[in-house]
Amino acid sequence: MGDHDKVINKGVFNDNSDLLIKRLEKDVLSLHPDLVLIHIGGNDCNFDWSEVEKAPDSPHEPIVPLNRYLSNIKELVERIRLADATPVIFDLLPIDPRRYYKTLMQHYDHSIGHWIACCGGIEHWHGMYNRALNQLVQKVNAMCFDVRTAFKNKGDFADLINDDLCCTRRKRVIKL
Repeated sequence: MGDHDKVINKGVFNDNSDLLIKRLEKDVLSLHPDLVLIHIGGNDCNFDWSEVEKAPDSPHEPIVPLNRYLSNIKELVERIRLADATPVIFDLLPIDPRRYYKTLMQHYDHSIGHWIACCGGIEHWHGMYNRALNQLVQKVNAMCFDVRTAFKNKGDFADLINDDLCCTRRKRVIKL
């Protein structure tokens, strides 16, 4: 693989779009990519579970509220295009709620279950962010890979979910 056929993974575990905006120039655009894969949002629609645990009867905002998340995605697309690269957005992978809640219960008091039940659960928020992302993709005329549908069509996709996803071949591809 020559210098122009590299895939560089600049994804950061537990990243969100606020953090990605801050590091885009240094970590990504400075490498002069031809194509940038944007796969961000699952952590944006997550919650500060320690705060939920302290006040399970209070309202809580996602880590990155929906409007700011969409604004961040739009900014990412614009900045990547200004750098003469092609942005490609991945929609959000589906979540395995049983595994997700099981992990939460290992770290937090069961009182968060009350709040989860009242707000519709993480699947509600995750789906809402994904639908809004798909609408934004249309508005900004960006390419999008619908990985969510492919995973859901698998049926039991729990064994397909891992810590990272990147599958493409092209010149200097950077995955976010």
